[in-house]
Amino acid sequence: MKLARQFIKFLAAGMTFVGLSIAVWHLMYPSRSDPKNPRYVLWKVGLYGMDPELAIAPMVGDAQRDALVVGKSKEELRRKFGYLTACSGPVLYLLSR
Repeated sequence: MKLARQFIKFLAAGMTFVGLSIAVWHLMYPSRSDPKNPRYVLWKVGLYGMDPELAIAPMVGDAQRDALVVGKSKEELRRKFGYLTACSGPVLYLLSR
């Protein structure tokens, strides 16, 4: 019985520590365009369902942004970003500006 109480106290302390750590992390990087924002970091590893359109802004400042795209198959990119544009698409758009 004593061991069970100690385990519950340890588990509660651990969950409190993790919760407070996440709260502090979110308060330190509240901007959605910050690559250290918790939502973006969790999206990168597949633990948060972030809209790919919102992920573009923090990707620009992310030092490891190439790892999200380089070496991935078309199917992996489609799963991560939802759509793919042909190489000629963005070039024509940028030229028309």
